[in-house]
Amino acid sequence: MSNHVIILGAGFSFDTGIALLGEFVEKMWELAAQKARAAVRPSARYTVRSSVNTLFICFGLVVFLSISPPVYAEEPIVANLGVKSGVFGTTKQAGALEQLIKNNPGKNAYKVIYTTNEDIVVFECDLKKEVLVRLRNTSNGGHGTEETWVGDILFRINSAARGGSLNDTSQGKKYSTTQSF
Repeated sequence: MSNHVIILGAGFSFDTGIALLGEFVEKMWELAAQKARAAVRPSARYTVRSSVNTLFICFGLVVFLSISPPVYAEEPIVANLGVKSGVFGTTKQAGALEQLIKNNPGKNAYKVIYTTNEDIVVFECDLKKEVLVRLRNTSNGGHGTEETWVGDILFRINSAARGGSLNDTSQGKKYSTTQSF
């Protein structure tokens, strides 16, 4: 019987919810135990040594990734709108995000940032992941809210920019989730 180990990378494992590293470590221990119990042919010894070396490299990469700051797969296109006085509601926010997307086509991530007298607002989307997020944080950093919409992102943005709602999708209403912090 042949044992094969496929390493897809920490990013793939995380994004898909597959815990590959745990199984990989268990398999390496199992192979090491087999090596200790029986005479192993030279080609298999080389495979075990290579696999263990790969394990240490992967472990080092996982440790490095866990202590590194988060990195976007693609840096978002950002528009800092500065200070907005008066009402800068959902229609204007969606219009600004829609314009940013039109002016910078072919990207996955877009972000609009502005401030008011009370809040700092970040309104961003990831078209590839189909996620739209609006963060409102009080200017003193005390508390805020996070609203998240999933799916049909461009439809939602276009609808809201024309006076509709971010809850509008091509299949009807789908509401956001909201968390306070």
